[in-house]
Amino acid sequence: MTVTNRHIDPIAAGELPGGLTQTARRLPAGSDWTGGVTYTPGCGTAGVWSCINDGSEKDINAKPDPHRVDPFMVYAGFDCSGAPIMDELMVAARNVLARAVSGRLAAELVFSDPLIGNPDLTTVATDITPATPVTLQPSISGLLSFLTLCGGGEVMLHMPLMAIPYFEFVGIEWRYKTETVGWYLGPIPVSVDQYPNLGGAAPDPDDDNAYIYMTRPVEYELGAVIENPAFKGRTNEALAIAEQLALVRFDPCCAYAINVDFGAAP
Repeated sequence: MTVTNRHIDPIAAGELPGGLTQTARRLPAGSDWTGGVTYTPGCGTAGVWSCINDGSEKDINAKPDPHRVDPFMVYAGFDCSGAPIMDELMVAARNVLARAVSGRLAAELVFSDPLIGNPDLTTVATDITPATPVTLQPSISGLLSFLTLCGGGEVMLHMPLMAIPYFEFVGIEWRYKTETVGWYLGPIPVSVDQYPNLGGAAPDPDDDNAYIYMTRPVEYELGAVIENPAFKGRTNEALAIAEQLALVRFDPCCAYAINVDFGAAP
């Protein structure tokens, strides 16, 4: 008996728990972002003023400089020869783009591509690492102690993949953007070998230390998926590219980093 080969769709792969597009917010409705955005960071703290005027002056926060981020293009492509079927290649490219776009947004947030030049966490964050790095629990406590300088509120903790089991071991639960209260945790979906230290330096792959970052809630936006197919009939070669315009921003006034020792018990 001969069974005819039947084509089925590729195996779907979802996003990691707490991935950036699950935890970050979209830009405010109606935002014109495709040419880049400029905004005022939320620096400064609130004070109190006595009802009795004793002649003293209020402490005034200096107005921070405007902050600018530019959009960038995220793409996925397939190059194939041997009389390929363009429609199938295009579907594959779109599937890869859908799975990978959250990771590319997160990577741009943590260490911006030099060709794009947006501010990123590895250059903006303040390092609060003690002289000897400590384990995860005191590291998180150290980060959160700086939250008062940001005026309180919700935060996101950004970490490499290797940190996820440690976070779960100490009992931190994932919360997504559908939650109305609670912490927003966003693991950065890149491997530990690619995950940069503060300042953009590459980590030692044999080292058990890694940086985690704390920010206020992050915002992002994605444009429509654009298909760019190309076919060379004489050589039976096809190139299928799916691309999507993207932008991600954070508040540089509340960005802190700490080098965590994952080699010991959390």
